[in-house]
Amino acid sequence: MLIKISKRYSNFDINDFFEEKDESLTSISTLELMVKHKCEVHLNLDALTNLKKFYIYADGECSLNLIGKAPLEILKMRGVKNCHDIHIHESSPIKILQLTECNLHAVPSWLYKLTKIETLELQRNKLTDLPIEFEWLKNLKRLNLDNNLFQDVPRVLANLCELNHLSCDANEIGQQKLRDFLQLLNS
Repeated sequence: MLIKISKRYSNFDINDFFEEKDESLTSISTLELMVKHKCEVHLNLDALTNLKKFYIYADGECSLNLIGKAPLEILKMRGVKNCHDIHIHESSPIKILQLTECNLHAVPSWLYKLTKIETLELQRNKLTDLPIEFEWLKNLKRLNLDNNLFQDVPRVLANLCELNHLSCDANEIGQQKLRDFLQLLNS
């Protein structure tokens, strides 16, 4: 299901568009929201019992309030500005998470509870380092840190045994810093 949020909605809650016990909500497996203006999006995942993929693309100032549990496997956000305030249940089966162009200066703390993540895309933010909690993402295989403000490859990445794809393009990491990181991996 694709929903384009028009300018007349400054608050959007999918439950406002369905009757309280509408079976249509339970049949939604993919939800894509496109927001072109300032808007608050509220999504109660408890009502979306079959939601596996959720995409939200924001061109305007958009905030997102996710609550509840759903069998989400893919969560992709672009342009969402309040990623630190999102509440995702720690048992969530999310395997692919994208937080692109979200103006992040730090990785949101809720992310470390999502230990099933295999692919994490953090490109086009303002990150300079990754905290030690990043090593809790033991299943992480692919990490995209392109277009951030890193000057070094974060050392904590050496603790992720499953990580086999790391992209750090368009950062400020010099060749010597990259060689130092590769040497750390091989020691």
